[in-house]
Amino acid sequence: MTTLTELNQSFKRQRESYSRAQPMAYEERIASLDKIDRMIKENVNELVAALQTDFGQRDPMQILGADISGPIGTIAYVKKHLQRWMKPDKKPIGMMALTGTRQFILNEPLGVVGIMSPFNAPIDLALDPAVEAIAAGNRMRQNGQGRR
Repeated sequence: MTTLTELNQSFKRQRESYSRAQPMAYEERIASLDKIDRMIKENVNELVAALQTDFGQRDPMQILGADISGPIGTIAYVKKHLQRWMKPDKKPIGMMALTGTRQFILNEPLGVVGIMSPFNAPIDLALDPAVEAIAAGNRMRQNGQGRR
């Protein structure tokens, strides 16, 4: 079990690491999403077995449908829309447009995101927010070890 002190130290290391790095480019985000997608697909049997062990007699089809298909679908959806989401969002400014002024909303990553998932859906409720955080350009660490 991780203590609050260990979590705070990990979060501090992640913030320091992020402050030295730029937000991830589109290609880097897609590569990270592809890596998660491959990890899930290459380890389906192990993930099903682990959840069956954790939950007892849980049906493998339920695990596939409820726990594993969610992140795969989220990754596909995010990859389809990511390039458009990353573009500046032009907003109308009314009469100020006559002066040649333009207004945009630039979506920027938060930097460091903490993700905690409950025991009853450890794959889906951990990976979906991770996928979304990566899509937003946040950097992720695995177990505080510095890997993405």
